[in-house]
Formats: sequence, C-alpha cells, structure tokens
Amino acid sequence: MLDHWKKKHAATCFIPVTTDGPGEHLRLQDHVWLGEGTRFGLFLDALQEGTVYYDPGIKATLDLDAQVWKFKRRNQFRTAGKALGGLYRSFERVDLS
Repeated sequence: MLDHWKKKHAATCFIPVTTDGPGEHLRLQDHVWLGEGTRFGLFLDALQEGTVYYDPGIKATLDLDAQVWKFKRRNQFRTAGKALGGLYRSFERVDLS
C-alpha cells in the first residue's frame, strides 16, 4: 500500500482555478504548480503539524426507486493550497502564458 502511495504521488500537477461563486463556470489560471519527489515522511510531518487533516466525508444519496438512503464513505486527507509545497522535495510554479 505504501508503494502505491509513493508511486501515485511521486509527480503531481496542480491546476488552480477561479470561480465567481457556487454553480458558476470554472476558469483555469495562467499557471500550474508541479510537485516532484515526495516521501511518506513528509506527509506524516504535515499531518503532525496540522497542515494536512483527515476529512471523514460521507456521501448520502436517496434511491428514488427503493425510497432508501444510500451512504458511501469518502475518507480523504486535505490540505490548503499554500501548504502543498511542504509535501514535495521540489515544488515550483510554471507560467503558461
């Protein structure tokens, strides 16, 4: 499982977007952030510092045919965009304009 995590997060591109509000169209910004070279210890450090946190979300949908609620766990870890650099050995902004 740890090898899968390292492979999945070894090189990542973050694409910032903006919007005018809920339900509005997303607009891509003119740059991206590239993160390379992570290790699980950086994730654990960020978790301990509180810059990464556990979000135990639950998705609930109503099955209209059966008239019952269905629940799906959506366990995720989250972080603020400004803290992403702490999860990678190299984290740089690349302008696209």
